[in-house]
This record gives sequence, structure tokens and C-alpha cells, in this order.
Amino acid sequence: MKYTTHNVKNGDYKENHVLYVGTQTGSFKRVDIFNEDNPYKQTNLQNLDAITKDSKVTALCWADDDKNEIILGRGDSVIRTFECDKNQFCETDLSIPEGKIVGLAWSQDTIVAASDTGKIHILNDAMDIIETGDNISKMRQCSSNRNLVAVGGKERKNNLKVFDLETKKQIFTSKNVPHDNLQLEVPVWDSDMSFVNNNDSCLVTCSRYGYIRFYDYRQQRRPIHNYTDSREQAFNSLTEKDGIIYVGTTTGSLYAFDLKSMKIPLHTYKGATGSISSITVDETGNYLFSSSLDRYVRVYDSKKTHLLYQCYVKSKASEILMRVADDRLLSEHKEASKQTVDVSDEEYETMFNKMQKVNDDASEPSSKKLKLVKHSHMKRHSGIVFRT
Repeated sequence: MKYTTHNVKNGDYKENHVLYVGTQTGSFKRVDIFNEDNPYKQTNLQNLDAITKDSKVTALCWADDDKNEIILGRGDSVIRTFECDKNQFCETDLSIPEGKIVGLAWSQDTIVAASDTGKIHILNDAMDIIETGDNISKMRQCSSNRNLVAVGGKERKNNLKVFDLETKKQIFTSKNVPHDNLQLEVPVWDSDMSFVNNNDSCLVTCSRYGYIRFYDYRQQRRPIHNYTDSREQAFNSLTEKDGIIYVGTTTGSLYAFDLKSMKIPLHTYKGATGSISSITVDETGNYLFSSSLDRYVRVYDSKKTHLLYQCYVKSKASEILMRVADDRLLSEHKEASKQTVDVSDEEYETMFNKMQKVNDDASEPSSKKLKLVKHSHMKRHSGIVFRT
């Protein structure tokens, strides 16, 4: 599929996938890819009037293995829980004292949240706190051992670390690679990380400084494999599936690397023009999902690299999760198949209502007024026309 800015879906892509998308404006929506009548249908799951400029969605994670509950973290330190089967948020929100939430986890029926100030908050009755550093970029949980979380950030003192949530102790801290040819310390910025192959001792990290590193802390503190991009591309998002690492850059590039040999990319996925903000892979490993700050979500064939799906979501997409549509959701769409609803209107109406109105200038000699109107033909991009 050639590069395009239109909403597109490959005819061979028939999986019942659903995307949950968090954005930089604070909106949270569901994209029903499986809907044959309208595969670009978007449902706003959060009241748009309640979001503010600080409500940016900064973290999403599943609260259970069945993927029925989503934990959502925001830039204003608020944590919300969304129930997919009821299609609504829980009435009670949680929060941490300060900082932007950069990672969420679910362990022993308790929500765990990490802030960019370097604190891991275990939101039990006592709200236990684990100090990890002072400039953290991301926290990730181990799927095979939910008591383990990894954190990483900018500068050497915030490099990759692993903590045990049960004992609240650090069990690993990485060691930087040797100095460069000029005997200068190699700068550290672990922008994202992931546990590998469901192994609680193997991790991979990526960096805004253009490196990807693979660790096995049972063997050594320094990385076993290290890839450094010659063009100094800034990697900022990462996920792993079956020994394949998928990394996205701040310039819209998306690559796959084989952990066995990280000398060159295994695959390159094209189409994005904005920073790749979030990546995920389905359970089969056949489909790669990405969100980008160019306001698109995309689906690729992970093996053939083909772009299978692209949808414009109107806001800068910051986080995504994927699940397979359940029977309830499938039946709802069958019943509503005869109705055509443009749910994007609500978001546009809210955006226009919050815009400042243009008033007459008393000193203007003309008596004509400027009137703010929307394009009647607006379908994908917002636009403003001033008429006299």
C-alpha cells in the first residue's frame, strides 16, 4: 500500500481487532477496526468537557489477563480505570501526589504507578513509595512475574533498574558501556524498555541517544548486545514479541530487530510522518500496531511489513492498547449496523466551543462582523473560515 493520508484498510485484513487510544489532548477513544460497515468508527469513551490541557494520556495498561479492564494514567497525576465490558469508567479516580505518570502496573490486586519524578507508588492503603531516581521516562512490568518492574530515564543515575514490588527492593541496576574512543562517557537515556520472551531476567531498552541494548542481568550488568544507529536517530518507543524487537523513532520511523543479531534492522515499516508514540503486537505476533503524533493509528503485517490499516483519530495519539472484539461488542455492532453515526462530531463541537470568539473591533470603521463558522464538508481535518 502506497503512502497516503486517507483512512485505508486492506481487503485481506479481516481480524476482529479493537484499538483503545489515548491522546495528548486527554481524550480516550475506541477504534472498531472489525466493523465491516465503518472500520474507522471511533467512540469517545471520556467526557470531553471534563478534560483540561493537563489531562494528556501518558500511560495505558491492562489490569487483568482477560483484557477487560484498562488502567489509564495522565499528565496531571490522575489514574482512572475503564471497564471494557460495561463500556464506562469506574466512579472513583485515584491520584499520586505529584508528577506525570510514566508507567502503570497491576500487582496483587493493587495499582502501581510510576511518576517522572522517580517515584514508584504502590497504591495500597498505606501508599508505599519506592525511590528510583529523579528523571524517569518509563516503567514496564514483567508479564511472567508481576512483582517485577523495570524503570529507566535520562542520565546515568537513572539508567535501567529492576525492582521487586513485594520486597520493595532493587534487584538490578545496569552498567553503562565502556567509554568511547575519546575516553568520554557514553550518554545514557533509557526512553523505553521491555522484558523479553516472558523471561524475568532479560530486558531490552531503547534510547533517545540512538541505541538499543539487550541485558540478561543473571549474566552481567553491561548489555550483551548493543546496537547504535549511525544516523543518531532518537528511539522513544519499544515492544518485544518472540525475540523480535519493534522500535519507533521521534521522526516516524519504525523498525524490527532480531535479538540474536542487532547489527541491522530486520524490517522497516513505512507510512508515519510523526513521532511513534506507542507500539504493541497481537498475541500471534503477526500484526503490529502503532500510534503516532501525526494523529494516525496504523496496523502492519509484522512479517511482510505491509500497511494493512490506517485511521485518522483527530488528536495526537500518545498511547494504544489492542484487544480482540468480544461477543458483546460484535453483537452490538450487528444490531446497530443500520445506523450511521459520525461520532467525530462531538469532539469537533467541543473543540470549536472552547475556541475564543472573534468580536468586533470598536475602532474598525467597517460595520461588517466577522463570523466564525465550520466547514460544512469537514470530514477529517478541522478548519476555520472567516466570512464577512
